[in-house]
Amino acid sequence: VVEESEIKETKNSQAVAADLPVGSAEGNLLPDFSTDLLNGSDFKLSDHRGHVVILNFWGTTCAPCIAELPDFEKLKVTYPDVEILAIHARAGAKKAKEFLEDKGWDHLDFATDSKEKGIMSLLNVSEALPSTIVLNPQGVVTYHAQAPLSYEKLEALYKAALADDQGKASGAVTEAASEAT
Repeated sequence: VVEESEIKETKNSQAVAADLPVGSAEGNLLPDFSTDLLNGSDFKLSDHRGHVVILNFWGTTCAPCIAELPDFEKLKVTYPDVEILAIHARAGAKKAKEFLEDKGWDHLDFATDSKEKGIMSLLNVSEALPSTIVLNPQGVVTYHAQAPLSYEKLEALYKAALADDQGKASGAVTEAASEAT
């Protein structure tokens, strides 16, 4: 049974998000996109509203990228409600699948990007890797930076985005990210 207060809260958060500019800067509503996952299923960003979403852009030749992927896996195992999409920035699906084959990162969703797909371009993600975007449950960017992340910082960013229920990036997100560094 859905309570009236839950309906009002959902409508309010949707209204707040609808009034925000669309873009990839903190405080913006991230543009919707869809992509094929390496496991054969589809990912559409707007289907994950109501959950914190973390987009991580990585590459097989990027040592800091590889080093942080186990921390994303740990976050997903610890907080199953978080949606994490790791997007390989440069390799084709075959190369990415081969690389991931024996890593044991079974809880993460993986995809690849290309000039044809244009996800990095759409989301204004730098070619410098790793890059991460964190969205609150309304789809609003609470963090967007090019830097490797520790598990502690990921967890702080996740918790801050989850607590950010007003549809705007709050000072708590910035404070949490600063404290975790």
